[in-house]
Amino acid sequence: MNLRTTLLLALILLVLAGVATVMEKNRKQARAPRTEALFPGFNIDAVDALEISSGNIKVELVKEADIWIVSSENSKPASVDLVRNILDKVDGLEGSGLVSNKAANHSVYEVDATGVEVKLTENGVPSAWFIVGKPGPDYMSSYIRLHDEDETYRVPVYLRPDVDRGGRTWRDQTILSVERANIASYTYTPDEERSVTVEQDEAGTWTVTAPENRAVQQQILDIVLSSLTDIRASGFADSVDVATAGLESPTRVLEIRARDGSAHVLEIGAENEQRQSYTRLQGEETIYLVPIGRWNTIFRKLDEIAPAPVGAGN
Repeated sequence: MNLRTTLLLALILLVLAGVATVMEKNRKQARAPRTEALFPGFNIDAVDALEISSGNIKVELVKEADIWIVSSENSKPASVDLVRNILDKVDGLEGSGLVSNKAANHSVYEVDATGVEVKLTENGVPSAWFIVGKPGPDYMSSYIRLHDEDETYRVPVYLRPDVDRGGRTWRDQTILSVERANIASYTYTPDEERSVTVEQDEAGTWTVTAPENRAVQQQILDIVLSSLTDIRASGFADSVDVATAGLESPTRVLEIRARDGSAHVLEIGAENEQRQSYTRLQGEETIYLVPIGRWNTIFRKLDEIAPAPVGAGN
């Protein structure tokens, strides 16, 4: 081999080594984790719309005058907690958990068509748009893929339950929420029996004042109040009319009076096959579904909430 051939081969080897070095550097850069935020400039308070798509289910929520509504459910008020759970978890997500940059692996992490597409927008412009795949092996993390990108990341939040509710409602299911200390009294009518009134004095002592004065059974009262102060629906009966719901002349009524003089009256009507009662706040149109067990807890017989004194009636 002459000197010219040797130099030519050395030059070729040098060029190939340079190409290999560049390719390796590019490969490492492509797989290097992103340490910056996945959604730069994301602002929780500025988000005004949320779209979630999963199979044939599409949820649309929008914020109007600082109130979230479910536009895909007849523009009814949305559960602020459900919306906030998503916003809080998306905020600050970083790309340090890169697991793949290949489209061929999308199905492995379920960030393909089987995943849940989530789009958060601000004034019509997406501020976070991604696909939620399967949970991480610890069920405290999730695999996600940014919209129109191949990279899949494992993020340290469990997102799937928050964005995938199946056919369950996104509406606000709170019927009434009131602090125990702010209740002045509550009155209920068990079926067609006489009404029972339980009052709280300024010192926080509860007493039955109607149909007669009696000392309450504190253990039973505590159970009642835990159900009374936070009444939530299990669903809605939008297609049921008032007559069918048994709310034209309800026989069971619950009135809660607050210390500021305000009152909340709940009317409890008929029961459906799922043992849910049709319920509404007096003066409002929305008919809620409430498990009958909730009312069985609250609508106690007089002798149960306040046993008659020993020797009474003798």
